[in-house]
Amino acid sequence: MWNRAVVAVANLAARFLVTELRTSAPSQGFCRSSSTEACRMADNIPGSTSDERPRADAQGRPRHSSHLVTPFTDSAHLKPLPGDLIEFKRDLYSHWALYIGDGKVINVRGAQPGKSSDISMTGSATVRMEDLTTVAGFSQVRINNQEAEATSRGLQAIPVDELMEKAKKLVGTAVPYDVLSRNCEHYVTEWRYGEPWSEQVESGMKQFGDVRKLAQQKDLPELIGMLGNFMNQRR
Repeated sequence: MWNRAVVAVANLAARFLVTELRTSAPSQGFCRSSSTEACRMADNIPGSTSDERPRADAQGRPRHSSHLVTPFTDSAHLKPLPGDLIEFKRDLYSHWALYIGDGKVINVRGAQPGKSSDISMTGSATVRMEDLTTVAGFSQVRINNQEAEATSRGLQAIPVDELMEKAKKLVGTAVPYDVLSRNCEHYVTEWRYGEPWSEQVESGMKQFGDVRKLAQQKDLPELIGMLGNFMNQRR
């Protein structure tokens, strides 16, 4: 019952996204995602399975995943390490979270207490610590650390203990949110790499140009179809 409710809310959030695209102030992006050419390259980099990944460096400190991108799977089958970025496969977008261990993630979601919408329509959202399976609902998930994208930007991951400490301090706080320029993906990439970006925003702009204008020109079913096809191609 709870999972069905989560899926229903996620689908509603997708429609909120379209509404936001039609009404948002000018900004630089579009929201969400997986990977551009840089991340598709990461899919082809050989890596060990999650079980084989060393969990500590030579000094015994927690280390980041050696996996760049794993296949989408049910949340119960995912084996992330602390510090991994988790991508949730919604219909029209990807939601993003930071895995902190013990089945928990930190993510940025709608600001309304007790609500589960990924997308906020108020300009503000809340940093939440939640069960990975709760955030996933029926959505498939994968580890997608965007390391190839980070490398293309000249960035390296912050030490895992530092990035998790920073994210944990934000839990429960309200933060600025904009579906186009400051969404969940911006936050998790900033926590892991020190600089925010939303690769799906940037790819959406390359594909469609000004997404706000596109949203004004297309009717709702056509726009939803276009965005859905775009996300499926990129995954």
